[in-house]
Amino acid sequence: MKKYLSVFYLTARHSFYKIIALMTLSGIVQYLLFQKELTALLNSDISSLTGYRDIERVISLSAINIVFAVTVAAVIFLLSVTAVAFGSECNYTVNRLSVSESVYFTLQSFYNFLVLIFILGFEIVLTYIFTQKYIESANVCFVSNQSVFLAYYRNEFLHSILPLSDILIWIRNAMQIFTLSLAASFFSYKQRRGKRSIAVIFLTIFSIIWNSGNVGGDLTVIITYILCVCMSAYIIVYVKNGWGEQNEYVD
Repeated sequence: MKKYLSVFYLTARHSFYKIIALMTLSGIVQYLLFQKELTALLNSDISSLTGYRDIERVISLSAINIVFAVTVAAVIFLLSVTAVAFGSECNYTVNRLSVSESVYFTLQSFYNFLVLIFILGFEIVLTYIFTQKYIESANVCFVSNQSVFLAYYRNEFLHSILPLSDILIWIRNAMQIFTLSLAASFFSYKQRRGKRSIAVIFLTIFSIIWNSGNVGGDLTVIITYILCVCMSAYIIVYVKNGWGEQNEYVD
């Protein structure tokens, strides 16, 4: 168990602080964009904010969904290049612990999974803070304890990250996070063998799809299901069978 924890820490050390810095920057940018649109609405000819539809308008005009998509793509890039080329110290540590490629791939994928869960949770908390800030600025006659609920139900981006009772989007998000975790590890897995992985193309597509969340799902949800199942199955079989492996251990 100790050697697995050592390898897990080795993986996290290469990207954790960079990801924290990136998420902090993303949060600041999103806050500034949201605040800009909220201030513009308050200073417009509209005498007061009138409820959840204005929440949706501020969220949409602030383009925080685009910032989130770029952030996800950047994080995926950081996760993908982790362990592409170990330094001498890292290479020595992994080989000394005699951790096979399949085990290292599993540990790296698990780390990626935790990171992506953290990113999604961070975005949910961030958008909730934004909606609460809106409620504080709105005319009390036009908001209620249902205003935030309605915003997450009606706004496509908010619904995509927190789909409430929409089970289809919950399943899509779970499958997407799982597949992204595998694909990021698979990219570095193949790069260490001088090969290329087209998984990065799907990563970009997935980061865009994550901004889509029509109530009840739509064709993109079905397409995502199919892509995730096919891609995950291929990656797992590829690594499990050791295709492309030349050595027993990471090198």
